[in-house]
Amino acid sequence: MEQEKKREMMVEDKILETIKACEQRQECPLVMGMEVAKCLVSLGISVPSPELGQVLVSYLCFQNNHPSLWKFLQQSLSSRLVSSLHVLSLLSSRVIPNRRSQPEAYRLYLELLSRFLFSADTIGDDARKEKYVFV
Repeated sequence: MEQEKKREMMVEDKILETIKACEQRQECPLVMGMEVAKCLVSLGISVPSPELGQVLVSYLCFQNNHPSLWKFLQQSLSSRLVSSLHVLSLLSSRVIPNRRSQPEAYRLYLELLSRFLFSADTIGDDARKEKYVFV
């Protein structure tokens, strides 16, 4: 259990490190997606990645609420690096309660919701499904 926690923290740190490096270089969302995908492969994580979805939502809401990160989130959803159903559910619990104090985030969330809610999204193998259920 403790080793699993350490691995989760290491994965989160590595993903955030990659995202921050791309932000500093002012990479476009497509390039950021390729860099993060390369990071996931190096960590042995398959896509769609619940780990990446959790990291993106926790990083995005609300301490780093930048348009470039929302564009990257959209790119991640479009390229299926993350599960749309998973990310939208994570965003729902964070964005909707703060819709009055964070109207821009709420508007962007609604755009993502309208675009990706009914996309043909598959979770993948049974191990992935279990990961989504317990997250």
